[in-house]
Amino acid sequence: MYSLANTASNPPNEALQERFSDAASEGNLESVTALLDQGASIQGRDADSYTALDCASDGGHVDVVRLLLSRGASDKAGQYTSIGYAAEEGRLDVVSALLAADGSQESLQAAAVAICATTRSKGAGAGPVFLHLLSCGMKLDVDAAGHSMLAKAALSGQVEVMRAILDAGYDVGVEENGCALIWAAGNGQIEASRMLIDAGMDIDLGHAAVLYSAVERFFPQEEMVAALLSWGADPSPRGYRAVRCAVEAGQVGMVTAFLRAGVEMGPIGALGDEEGGGKTLRDIAIGAGRPEVVAVIDAHLSAIALAAAPLQSSGAITQRPEAGTASSEPRHRL
Repeated sequence: MYSLANTASNPPNEALQERFSDAASEGNLESVTALLDQGASIQGRDADSYTALDCASDGGHVDVVRLLLSRGASDKAGQYTSIGYAAEEGRLDVVSALLAADGSQESLQAAAVAICATTRSKGAGAGPVFLHLLSCGMKLDVDAAGHSMLAKAALSGQVEVMRAILDAGYDVGVEENGCALIWAAGNGQIEASRMLIDAGMDIDLGHAAVLYSAVERFFPQEEMVAALLSWGADPSPRGYRAVRCAVEAGQVGMVTAFLRAGVEMGPIGALGDEEGGGKTLRDIAIGAGRPEVVAVIDAHLSAIALAAAPLQSSGAITQRPEAGTASSEPRHRL
């Protein structure tokens, strides 16, 4: 049986270990075997803290992975794992080989989290790998922080994975805090957001928490805000915090989208919001030193006034019949 003589307490030659990692990364089965026989540590790490199993898994070299496993290699627990590297690259054959050696729930979860954390989808693709994890018994429970696998996939826009989760019968109702939709909207994931709304998540959750998440980001999601409003998000929820944030930040495109969606223009304090202080959006824009937003609001108000003017000046207003003349309309007793 292969001896694990080279351990952290007896470190191998660093140059040898680097060559070992390079050979695993390249999928060079012959060199990997030779370097093991020369004393390379099966669990040793290179200068970047990767094991040979990490390198082979990331590169999709399933023959090397199987060799390393047969010689005593094992995946490590923690944030970064060999199965995670393989999963995020869509290496279905490597993931299967690693699960054959360790099919624990911990390994399944590590692979799934890695998939959900990446926006990449290579090799076999994220969807098939995730479906394989589900078929191996992976649980879809929320983690200790209350975050679901669905929320993690939504954050990175992994719609294939989201579809697999929903098709598996996951109930979006268990996410009372709407984390998945808030994360998706805040990260500008339009397709993922639409999928969650279609699945039954509340677009107006928590007085515009979803809209607000798209507005208040360091990189505001103008297209996302416009999409949410076009899908029926309430532009004037209690507190107006989403549109107020857009006004104060000088986000002209967002403010325009809110105006087109019919946001209320009256004093915000009228809705009982103390932060509004009875100010209108125009007042807030002036106070924030946003003349460009003031101009947009003024143009919007002028357009409304112009649209209403013809109704008053074109004679469209019905005149009362003169005294003594018959009216064509029946008179009703109030």
